[in-house]
Amino acid sequence: MTGIGVTHAKYWEAIRAKGAGKAAADAGCREAAGAVVVPLAGAEISVHPAARKISGPDGAPAGFLESIVAVTYLAMADGRPLSGQWVSEKMLPLGDVYFRGSHSIPFGIILDRFSCDPDAFRAALGAVGGSPDAFGDFGARIPALPMVPMRVGIWGRDDEFPAEGRVLFDSTATDYLMLDGILTLAGIVFRRLAGA
Repeated sequence: MTGIGVTHAKYWEAIRAKGAGKAAADAGCREAAGAVVVPLAGAEISVHPAARKISGPDGAPAGFLESIVAVTYLAMADGRPLSGQWVSEKMLPLGDVYFRGSHSIPFGIILDRFSCDPDAFRAALGAVGGSPDAFGDFGARIPALPMVPMRVGIWGRDDEFPAEGRVLFDSTATDYLMLDGILTLAGIVFRRLAGA
């Protein structure tokens, strides 16, 4: 086993060592019948540490990206409270180096769909458990994970400037996910919004 398989195995072992109850408490989740129920971008993912199984709301296996994010999140969670300090992805530790080029936050997913339609954006927020927020021309607060909330702002295009999107995270986000996990989480949220 190499690469992601080794890392994934270490994360499963970290969750098993904590036990479902502590893993749930540390991550702001709940335990149900030996599983940790992780609210992830408006859907509940059930992580079963003993069986190393992850299921979606319908009981079917969860998607690959959701599974990676949920397992990483539970393994890294240590119960640290949110700071209440909102920062851009580039203000996170090493974020200015990581979030470039192919690792840029994928704003195109939501800008293509919502930059000229704030009403559609607000209507889509229910799909990710979000609520309107005064950020940008229109924006939202989204509980992407219990301890990794997001603020998303959209500035609509005009005659001089193209549409623009920005995202803010609590400054503790990297205590709960690696930078690649934060990028993946943003992609999950944006795809669910655009598909709503």
